[in-house]
Amino acid sequence: NASMIVLVQQSAIPISMGISFIWLAARYTKWQYMGAAITLLGIVIVMLPDMFGGGEEEVSEDGSPAPSTKSNVMMWYLILVLSCIPMCFSSVYKEKALGEVDIDVVYLNGYVAIYQFLFALPLCIPSALLIGLSVEDIVPNMYDGLKCYLGENSILEATETHQVDDCADSFFYVSTYLVFNLIYNILMIVILKLGSANILWLASTAIVPVSNVAFSMDFMPGHKPMKAIDFLSLVIVMVGLVVYRFMPMILSLWYSISGETDDGMEAAEAKARRMVVKTERKQTAYIGLNQMEALNAVFDTRLMKVRDMALLRSPQQIRSSY
Repeated sequence: NASMIVLVQQSAIPISMGISFIWLAARYTKWQYMGAAITLLGIVIVMLPDMFGGGEEEVSEDGSPAPSTKSNVMMWYLILVLSCIPMCFSSVYKEKALGEVDIDVVYLNGYVAIYQFLFALPLCIPSALLIGLSVEDIVPNMYDGLKCYLGENSILEATETHQVDDCADSFFYVSTYLVFNLIYNILMIVILKLGSANILWLASTAIVPVSNVAFSMDFMPGHKPMKAIDFLSLVIVMVGLVVYRFMPMILSLWYSISGETDDGMEAAEAKARRMVVKTERKQTAYIGLNQMEALNAVFDTRLMKVRDMALLRSPQQIRSSY
């Protein structure tokens, strides 16, 4: 189910926390640890039917079980989780190597795109072998794909392994995807510039339930109705995301409503918030394509360091105030 991709990719949060813990010496609050653990629990629950053979068996057109669908599904879950690791390393590298260095965003993402392209070329070989395509057919297949994008069919007769091409509307659909993808990534930076990180994380959190509902609709290719265990895992993952991302804000709001705060501490908190907002806007320049989840832990690492600088005085600062 395509909606499972969105859920399983939330594993990037605990993965990026672990990498940041080791590489950046990052430390997190108890709420962040709790939220990451709850998120992992939700991911495990959604995988339970496939772990213990309780999922639905897909069948071929002749009614026989689809080959190796059941036996390989856990392997693909694992590959999807492992694919989050290089994405998380990318975000951690940007934080560790760049730090407070100012760098042009277009320049940075341009080099990222170049290296992604160079690494993608040799990966064409194992990718082709996995789908039963011979190595010598890789280039002709890519050329046929280009022709299909321009609306020209290459496969005119159906075979055992290939369906007839239907490329009439491909230019519209692919171009629309590219436009929306660019708008999506631009808006992430605009939200940070005009709003706050909380709005950005709130929007990112909303993607999870919305995409699950969307992928269960009849008009979506390969749609599947959501089962009870899917709803359960979705609720658990959402609770984990809310605890991880918004618990400090919820507690702060609760304390401001129910209790009084020290004036000096309130002034320090206000200064810390101003520093955090400034840091948020700078850090967002390093957001890459589809790196929202991996960025969570790295983002929080930088923000907590900035807050500590504002709230925790050094011995020199304490002595100078005597």
